[in-house]
Amino acid sequence: MGYPHKSWYSKFLHRHPVISLKRSEYLSASRAKVTEEHIQHWFEVTEDLLKEDNWFHILEEGNRVFNCDETAVWLNPDRGCVLTKKGEVAFSISPNSDKMNVTMLFTIRTDGEFLTPFVIHKGTRLPPLYRQLLQPGWKVRCRKMGWMMCEAFMYWIVYDFDDYLMRNNVPKPVILFMDNHVSHLSLECTEFCFTNRIILACLLPSITHLCQPLDVAINKAF
Repeated sequence: MGYPHKSWYSKFLHRHPVISLKRSEYLSASRAKVTEEHIQHWFEVTEDLLKEDNWFHILEEGNRVFNCDETAVWLNPDRGCVLTKKGEVAFSISPNSDKMNVTMLFTIRTDGEFLTPFVIHKGTRLPPLYRQLLQPGWKVRCRKMGWMMCEAFMYWIVYDFDDYLMRNNVPKPVILFMDNHVSHLSLECTEFCFTNRIILACLLPSITHLCQPLDVAINKAF
């Protein structure tokens, strides 16, 4: 009682073709408060800092500007639909824990080239089958929680990202845009990047859903 009938709903959509059914996107309170002025201010501050050290021209060279971002990949897929007898309950038994996941760190250059992904696997040892299926060049670290931590990010910077720069003779300094997650901001990592001329440029935490290239264009679809 008190709700429109399904026929009214379908006719309403027919009368208003500009309206469609969409799944709402979750936004935290801090993200919802983001304004155009906040975003513009970040661009202005970043530009001033890069110009101050004579690094602004690097943005014009696509092979020297990078963006990295992590995303969690849950190893248990969503429940699907199955055919079964009426009145019977259908179960889908997963071999993994319902909270089992791996963390994928993707990196891309502004000229469009993807670097090989970096994977953090939950546990102390990589399963044999997982190792067999791993693509050539991918680097993996096993961690108790399966999340990005300071030590894992430092490992990626040294043995993956900086190694890539040297192997491909990428001119330094380079700029790496990333979010300011606590795992990215250790003193050890900052000192290594300073010594090896890797400029860490942090995005504002409240605008990554709008201005983090990998988040908007790749990870969201992935």
